[in-house]
Amino acid sequence: MRFEDDINRKHKDEVTIVKFLNPLPLLLTADSKGVMFIWLVRDLPEGRKCIIRMENTQSMTTSNPLTAVDSFYDEHSGTFLLLIGDETGWIKIQDISIIPKTYDLKPLDFSKEAKRNPWRPLALEEHTLDRGHEEVDDISDDAKDKD
Repeated sequence: MRFEDDINRKHKDEVTIVKFLNPLPLLLTADSKGVMFIWLVRDLPEGRKCIIRMENTQSMTTSNPLTAVDSFYDEHSGTFLLLIGDETGWIKIQDISIIPKTYDLKPLDFSKEAKRNPWRPLALEEHTLDRGHEEVDDISDDAKDKD
């Protein structure tokens, strides 16, 4: 069975959020009823798997869909927080530090993978610089320099 099929089978409603909880090999998915799953996505002999199921509820009868998700991980202290916001305006911070300890997870280093590092420095390339449309079009950078 494919990993995507497993995710789709767990959710009973429309999936609205899919987010990697970097720098750990974890994926959070949430649906329109506020049900969240955290998936271990590193390769294991038994395959990738769901490790946590949570519901975003404010009472025993009401569930609220999530509208925002982020995470914070401090490798030195071992603190791992999940920050969630829902459509009622509530913001919750949940300590999920037990996850990396239980599954012996180590942060992934994306700095060496140029394609996966959004903070990598990009060199300016000559063909990307604005050279203007005409000699004096008053729009381009080049035209303004000639004044």
